[in-house]
Amino acid sequence: MPMEQIILADRKIPFLVIRKTIKHIYLRVKPEGYLQITANRHVGYLAIEALIHKNQKRILAELINIDQRTSVNHDEAWILGEIYPCYRNVNFIHEVALVDGKLMLPSYSSEKDEVKATEKYYQKLVIVTAQAILDNQKERLGRLTNYQSIILKSQRMKSRFGCCQPQKRIIKINSLLGRFNPLYLEAILIHELVHLQVANHGKAFYAVLLSYIPNYRKIRQDLNRMAKTIGV
Repeated sequence: MPMEQIILADRKIPFLVIRKTIKHIYLRVKPEGYLQITANRHVGYLAIEALIHKNQKRILAELINIDQRTSVNHDEAWILGEIYPCYRNVNFIHEVALVDGKLMLPSYSSEKDEVKATEKYYQKLVIVTAQAILDNQKERLGRLTNYQSIILKSQRMKSRFGCCQPQKRIIKINSLLGRFNPLYLEAILIHELVHLQVANHGKAFYAVLLSYIPNYRKIRQDLNRMAKTIGV
């Protein structure tokens, strides 16, 4: 029986529909990380999709628990909102790289070395993506600041998605954002650009920020949830 997919909080989740002669629809999160929907054959896809979205919070919470219980196998990688298979090759002597739709990893001596090298890949990816956003929106973002003098950096941060040092004109972005759709990275980047003008998070700050990203609060809410859900 083929599985279908649905996206919740930017996470692709497979689900299986089983048809039975029953009155109600039942939804279960399976230990293997997919959803099982049991429903009457007369129940349409829209009703099933609505049920999944209605239970999104519970589904994501249970998937978090599954992620935490399951040992990391590193067989897949999230890159800018897409899932790519990971391949390890003793003959691949270069650093971690996305090649022909696969995340290629050299054969490292330990899992710690592999994690470190993969983190370095995400840091570079975030900087390149952030720079591309700046370059592609020169006129729009140029009204915020002279971003050509900005130094972009990336590192893994535990409690923040980004930070700004106005005097040094340094913007640091959490490498975690390399996993998600670039729209989230863009939102955090613009957030930090606004800080070059306004230091705190008062009314003046949000007046500028929301003029660039009207749905920033919703984006940030989704981002907070995904950071806990994706299991990275």
